Amino acid sequence: SASQSYTLTLPTTAPASNKMLQTDGSGNLSFVDAPSGTTVQLARAEGTSAVSEIALDHFSDTYDFYRFIGWFNCSSTGQEWIMRFRDGGSDITSAYYCAVGQAGEVYSSGSQHLGTTMEDWNQTHIRLANNSNSNNQIPFRLDCLFYDFNARDAGNSAGIQYQVTNFRNDNKLRTMQGSAGYFNQGSGDSYEGFKLYPGSGNIQYYSYVLYGFKKS
Repeated sequence: SASQSYTLTLPTTAPASNKMLQTDGSGNLSFVDAPSGTTVQLARAEGTSAVSEIALDHFSDTYDFYRFIGWFNCSSTGQEWIMRFRDGGSDITSAYYCAVGQAGEVYSSGSQHLGTTMEDWNQTHIRLANNSNSNNQIPFRLDCLFYDFNARDAGNSAGIQYQVTNFRNDNKLRTMQGSAGYFNQGSGDSYEGFKLYPGSGNIQYYSYVLYGFKKS
C-alpha cells in the first residue's frame, strides 16, 4: 500500500527485446520472456450508428482458424443476412457459394417445428438467415468458425461452420446450425476477409469480435 516501504532490485544487465520484469517475491527483479498466446483478438467494435456492412480483411497465413461472434440489428424488417468472402479489398461475387443448414423454430403460439432446412447451391453469396425481424430487442446473433483455407494450394475452397439465432418477421424464433463455403476449385482465389450485410437497409446496431488462432 502507499504507507508501506520496500526495496526493489533491478537486474544488472540490459534486456533483449520483448522482455518483461518479473519479481521473485523478495524484491528481486529479472527479465523474462513476455507471455504469448495462440488466440489473438483481431477486431472488436460496437455501435449504434447505421452502417451498410461490416467488412473485415484480417485473414493471413499467421492463423489456422478464425472465430467471429456478434449480434446485429437491421433497420429494415424481413431481411436476409448475407456473407461474402473478400480478396484484395473487394467482394468475391462469382456463383460458387453453397450452404446447408438445419434449424429448430418456436412460434409465438408456443408450437414447435424441428428439422427446417435452408439449402443453397452455386449462389453469389452465403445466406445465413432470412426474414429477420428488425426488433432491436431481439437481434440477429452469429457465431462463426472460419477454416484455414489460405494454407491450401491454388485450388482451395473457403469454408465456415456457423450457428445463428434470429427472430423472424413471421413471429418465429429460429436457431440454425450450418456449413457453407465458396467452392471454385482451381481458380487460384485467395481469401483476405469477409463481409456481413443485410439484404436491404442498414445495420443499425452491432457488437462483434473476431479472433485468430495462431499456427503452432
